[in-house]
Amino acid sequence: MSSDRYAQLIRYVRLARGLEAEGFYGVAKLLWGLAFADEIRASSAEPLPRPHTTLDSELSALIDSLRASQKPEIIAALERGQQAARENHPVTYEDVPEVAVCRYCGQLFLGHTPEQCPACGAAHLTFRQFRPVYYFDPLTPPQALAALENGPQHIQRALDGFSAQQMTQPPAPNEWSARDLLWHLLIAQELLRVRAEKILDEHNPLLEGVAAWDMTSQQALPAGEIWERYRESRQATLERLRAAGDAWWRTGWHSEFGSVTLLDQATYFARHEHMHLGQFAQIRHAVLKR
Repeated sequence: MSSDRYAQLIRYVRLARGLEAEGFYGVAKLLWGLAFADEIRASSAEPLPRPHTTLDSELSALIDSLRASQKPEIIAALERGQQAARENHPVTYEDVPEVAVCRYCGQLFLGHTPEQCPACGAAHLTFRQFRPVYYFDPLTPPQALAALENGPQHIQRALDGFSAQQMTQPPAPNEWSARDLLWHLLIAQELLRVRAEKILDEHNPLLEGVAAWDMTSQQALPAGEIWERYRESRQATLERLRAAGDAWWRTGWHSEFGSVTLLDQATYFARHEHMHLGQFAQIRHAVLKR
């Protein structure tokens, strides 16, 4: 990021914080949005680091640059996360627990969140909590249900016109084919079904994290059968969720995310699925034009 662009980003944030402090939340919201848009554009100027490219080396360089300025427990958590990425398995909640930052002085808390910020005295309810991924951004139960109900229609439209051969053609080397992506969504849907049933039927059950991204080549099922399994699993899940009532707020303990509600899990998988719709569009553009 250039110095001018960095200065503009800080200007957005300073003005947003000042407007929030005076109660002008509407325009502060817009400035936070402008700041985030700049972050995305600046970080997209070069290809994102991925496991098969520069992820490990870039993370190592970052950790080394932080050793003198960050607390040992933060460095240790980063190193545990890096090791999990190297071994291609989920980062557990024990490896990297809750993360919060004081909105007034920038103090970062890892794991235990104090009642007050020891640096500036701000109360803990003012801290910014960092969830593991934006898939947890809140939805209401009706919104989560609607997204899960509409998902199969969106996927079916995305796959319209693919031949059986085209379903297995990746858009580029080391990328998923449409069949691979459909298999991934079946794995995710089955995770949602099993976890929803456990939360509804058990008291605060353990929900094991899995590397769903690494489970595309373990089945040779044709795409049509994958699709039917996906639809059947989604329908069974929706039947349980529609009858959930107050059970939306029942909890489970996720080995990667910590405490999650039934609504958290429905929201997570709804947003995850919609994220992949754009990937279907990219595959479609690359494969059908050949």
